[in-house]
Amino acid sequence: MAAKAPSVLIAGRDDAQTRSLAAFLRGSGFVALVVHEEDAARTALDAESPDCLVAALRGRRIDGLALLAHARTRNPHIAAVLLTEAPDQAGAVEAMRGGAADVLSRPLQLERLLASLQRGLELRALADRAAEMEGLLTRQMGLEVLAGRSRSSARVQAQVRQVSATLTPVLIEGESGAGKSVVARAIHWSGSRRDARFVSVACEAQPESLAETDLFGSEGGGQVRAGRLELAEGGTLFLDEVSSLPLGAQRRLMRALQRREFERVGGDEAVRADVRVIASTRFDLQDAVAAGRFRGDLREALSLLRIEVPPLRERREDIATLAEGLIQETARLQGRRVPGLSAGLLDRLTSYDWPGNVRELRRVIEDLVLVSKGQRLLEVAALPASLREREEAALGISVGTSLADAERRLITATLKQARGDKRRAAATLGMPLRTLYRRLTQYGLHGPLGRPAGGGPARPPQRARKLS
Repeated sequence: MAAKAPSVLIAGRDDAQTRSLAAFLRGSGFVALVVHEEDAARTALDAESPDCLVAALRGRRIDGLALLAHARTRNPHIAAVLLTEAPDQAGAVEAMRGGAADVLSRPLQLERLLASLQRGLELRALADRAAEMEGLLTRQMGLEVLAGRSRSSARVQAQVRQVSATLTPVLIEGESGAGKSVVARAIHWSGSRRDARFVSVACEAQPESLAETDLFGSEGGGQVRAGRLELAEGGTLFLDEVSSLPLGAQRRLMRALQRREFERVGGDEAVRADVRVIASTRFDLQDAVAAGRFRGDLREALSLLRIEVPPLRERREDIATLAEGLIQETARLQGRRVPGLSAGLLDRLTSYDWPGNVRELRRVIEDLVLVSKGQRLLEVAALPASLREREEAALGISVGTSLADAERRLITATLKQARGDKRRAAATLGMPLRTLYRRLTQYGLHGPLGRPAGGGPARPPQRARKLS
């Protein structure tokens, strides 16, 4: 199969030089798109996600530095070349610091520009390969939930590295679906026992009558059955949602931790227990101790080291990284090609609160990939209906709401999610920036984040107006 031709967005004046540049790049094997204004360039960057960018550094209608910064939020490794009318050392330094591959002065040396773009594409290929290898390692270690660069993710990653160097019991706390089991596997894979077994016990799923025999094994009738603690010998035992462990099993577990040995149920022979224990809970174990449902000494023994996994809504800046990684993983497993997420869909995913955390995000991504056609970026319309309905309910829009009031609420919510960035809000809403400004005037939404300038609730216009 022939390699896909690289794409380039050319943002420059509507003149013969720009047309000549586009023709040269097309003749050199590029797919070239030409625009002449910054708003059109931003729209194209969001919709097409080109491999390369050629733009004026300081143009009358184009701010190349701002355009480069916007491009890199969508494609961190875009191969960008900025053009100047005359040598501009200060601008060139700022552009290179901003991630440009080169800064060239007019009149252009087309062969040099081509070489700069090709070098940028080679660097991008190396970065993609490195990311692919990192992603492979991440999947092998079960670390996808730790992806991201937020402060809370960095804290969890640092804690994983710290506790993996010991054999001390660890308690992992966090909401359901936040990734506690993934963190447990990360500790195992990062530690000295990575080549031994990782044995998981779903404490919530165990009937009380079977919990002890499942964990400690049993003897009787001439038969011996090994429990999960015995199977984990020399490795790691993970007690998922340990607060659900019955008190009888808690008593046996406490003795095993103290003596590093145990007896099977119905037996009296001591069995060695050289096991690293990791436990997780979505509840406060101190409350369970106070209620008499959990042993205080076992809580202390299990929580000598603690890691708190933050919910996804508290690390929204990681959602894009997680979503892109999950898309690539799911597309690979389903044998599909998915170019990625549109700007509007990414903004919707980022603004959603994700009550089911990473587990819910994974389900949504799997659904998106399943219905994708493999040709275009995934759009908002592909979201599961249940998620769209919950977002609409959160806006307070119901049957009977006027069209003007519904639009006002949607614009207000979108501006709030975009932190007042009107360009980003317009892209998310799928409307030209000029139209958004007209709506803001129409609805009196000139305050911060789209709130009314005079304070208080925004009011719809007194007379209905035709919506364009």
